Amino acid sequence: MDKAVEFSSFYTLLEAVKNGEEGKSQELENILVEYKSATNAESPLDELGKIFCSVGISELYKYAESTDLALISKIEMGMWKELANSNGDPLHIYLSKAMINYAQDELVAEKMSTKWNIRERMIKKHFVKMSRYITEGILQVID
Repeated sequence: MDKAVEFSSFYTLLEAVKNGEEGKSQELENILVEYKSATNAESPLDELGKIFCSVGISELYKYAESTDLALISKIEMGMWKELANSNGDPLHIYLSKAMINYAQDELVAEKMSTKWNIRERMIKKHFVKMSRYITEGILQVID
């Protein structure tokens, strides 16, 4: 469970979509579908991270009321404050909570426990750290 994971290729793809590179939006949509099910995960942390990447981007779109990463990255500070008020939290807190809530609602730890033959609590103890890690990566792309 402690094998390190990283999602630099995912963030590179987000950056490419934000910059309007041809074909990258469709590639991102395909990756998000794949990540949500995480069927190709190499480890429990990889699976959790992929699920959280998918949830994080979906929730970013909801929060910003747009699926256009270029537009989202141009939102001014005043508008972010308005969005925080209307969504109940600043973006970084909102995204982390959304990932954790999704994991709890969808019984991610229980399903992963069976799949990977590890205790649920070993998975759950990574919810907060992984949600923060994924959120930080998303925020770096849209900054």
